[in-house]
Amino acid sequence: MKNILLSIVFIISLITIYSCVDNVVGTNNSTPKISITSPKSGDSVRVGKNKITYTASDVSGGPGLQKFEVFVNGTSNGIFTIGDDGTFPELYFMIDSVLLRTKVSLAVTVYNKNSVYKQSDLISDLYVKENTDPPDVPTNLTLSKISETAVVLLWEDNGTNEEAYEIWRSAGTENAFGSQPYVTLPKNSTNYSDFGLLTYVTYFYKVRAKNQYGNSAFSNQVSTTGGTSGDSPSNLSASALGATKVYLRWNDNSNNENGFEIQRKNISQSTSWVTVGLISPNSTEFTDQGLSARNTYTYRVAALLTSTKAYSNEVTVTTANSDIPGPSNLSAGFDYTSRKVVVRWNDNTVQEIGTKIERKTANGSYLEIGEVDADVKVFYDSNYTANTTYTYRARHLTTEGFYTPYSNEDTAYIPLLPPKSPTNLKISEIVSGVSYFLTWVDNSNDETAFEVWRKAQVNGSYELYQVVTKNSLTVTDLNPGIIYYFKVRAYKGSLYSDYTNEVITPLQKPTNLAGTVPSGQIRVDLTWTDNSQNETRFEIERRMTGSINFERVAIVGNNITTYSDNGPGLYRGNSYEYRIKAANDITASEYSNIIQITIPY
Repeated sequence: MKNILLSIVFIISLITIYSCVDNVVGTNNSTPKISITSPKSGDSVRVGKNKITYTASDVSGGPGLQKFEVFVNGTSNGIFTIGDDGTFPELYFMIDSVLLRTKVSLAVTVYNKNSVYKQSDLISDLYVKENTDPPDVPTNLTLSKISETAVVLLWEDNGTNEEAYEIWRSAGTENAFGSQPYVTLPKNSTNYSDFGLLTYVTYFYKVRAKNQYGNSAFSNQVSTTGGTSGDSPSNLSASALGATKVYLRWNDNSNNENGFEIQRKNISQSTSWVTVGLISPNSTEFTDQGLSARNTYTYRVAALLTSTKAYSNEVTVTTANSDIPGPSNLSAGFDYTSRKVVVRWNDNTVQEIGTKIERKTANGSYLEIGEVDADVKVFYDSNYTANTTYTYRARHLTTEGFYTPYSNEDTAYIPLLPPKSPTNLKISEIVSGVSYFLTWVDNSNDETAFEVWRKAQVNGSYELYQVVTKNSLTVTDLNPGIIYYFKVRAYKGSLYSDYTNEVITPLQKPTNLAGTVPSGQIRVDLTWTDNSQNETRFEIERRMTGSINFERVAIVGNNITTYSDNGPGLYRGNSYEYRIKAANDITASEYSNIIQITIPY
């Protein structure tokens, strides 16, 4: 019975997740993509934090991705946002110890900036084992002075399986920490206050986590050099801008600095700090120039206070082989399907924050018409005038705020265009075999009217049936027993759109669906009556009694009237419901009657 209950819980979780899947697809065709590459179904995961590797993208010309949401057993486990610079976040999921030695499922939903979203395929049967790894390293260690003889240390707790935190301290000499920790703190600690310091001694600190399986790496190192509470710049980061420039950014935590001093040392040449910049108060960024290619540099920033300096954390960066190039091989062309000018280029760098696109007419001047995020290599221009030629060019905006050289130029001609094609033609039954209602989506605002075309039987020829000015039509002059085909197009003057999809008068639904369970078998034998003449298949669906959503379990060919369902997903003692429909490549019938079958113990 325990196994049956676990199976029911698991199936309900699957149904919940797939219900989400049914509802995550947006109302247009601009759905983003998401695929989990690790873990895979059947893998083992651990109690605590587990990393997810994945690939994701928005559709070509889409607005860009916004965030990810992780689901474990159908329940939200975390939301992760895209960085301001377009950087994808590291995804992970947390497993509680109560799930040890059970199996869980995993899925990830991705959202774009238009709130259109899509869920990945379900990763199932993930076995939860005990976490036997050392804890993750604590990060972003900072120091603030409470007084001249007291400081408070703050850090980020990244571990999920640590048993304690160790504070290591060196008095007077950097990196002279000894062989034993200064203080040991309980798990989940994120701060420590140290009192009784000597005013003439500089103290150095670092932190690590530990458990029975080992120690984490040490955090960054901080010291008591200079400053009062909150004065030290924090979160200093460095990015190489090609071969000769490094871009620095930090948080300004003081309100009384006289400016900032930027210091640098070249690890391969010297251990001494050199001042490379003095900038105004309230600054949070600096670009160091005139550097050498493929060299490694370490930086720190000091807030210049009245009588002392408050230093940031240190960061190290290596310059690239060359400076940042602009886009190249730009091409522009009109796409008739999307009705947009497609501008593409080669992105020769990873150090841009975006790309600016400019356009001009034959006798005009260049104007900026759009911007795309970093690493995007295409732009779609839909704001144009027909029967006009435009010239395009592009350039990158770099992380330090300057522009690269322009790309080459290319031109695109915008022709006179017919109305946009109507879409999503549908047919619904009013009186079976006699009258039907046609509807379609009008995608133009300048069409003259719509042409409705019809043919009788698959081998017939299409003929113009009616011309209408609205996007619907009631059809009443049909002969019973004949299969009719319909399609629609829009026109403006002598210009015609493409046709819609083709629809046919609906298939007749199967009837008399029945089922039996052979004695002693975990199997359901189904039979039904085939009432249609032009189906290509029958689709069999099943759900557990009490569930909401049916799932397709099989497809059989035309003229088939039997099917044996032997799983997976069938269990003794459970009750299931079945339904069936006829279908072809164009349409499908209504569903048959629903039957309920119980598999005996």
